[in-house]
Amino acid sequence: MKATVLGTQLVDYVSKKSNQPVKGYTLFVSHKDSQVDGYAVSNVFISDNLGIPGVVDIRPGSRVDIEYNNRGYVCGIEVLTPSTPDSAEAIRSALEVNPGRAPASVPSAPAPAPSKK
Repeated sequence: MKATVLGTQLVDYVSKKSNQPVKGYTLFVSHKDSQVDGYAVSNVFISDNLGIPGVVDIRPGSRVDIEYNNRGYVCGIEVLTPSTPDSAEAIRSALEVNPGRAPASVPSAPAPAPSKK
């Protein structure tokens, strides 16, 4: 599944069910879906147990190709386009809706705080 990364989240907790540590990253992505008018959004958990290199370097605005196994679990991920300084613009593009509808709004990056002298 090819997708645009909208956000990332570090996951690190102990499962209440199994009492085992759960570590990895959740990617919040947008992607095309034949049953959705516009773009669908999903969250994708990538476990540290998979040993996929470079997951920690994925940033909002990156384009990725996520590979699933026959049971529906992530088994691989490839970064197609790394994030750039224009990541906010890439996210805006991913959130565009069809003409005639209200456009999606993504807030601008906050202005840097003035330095104290």
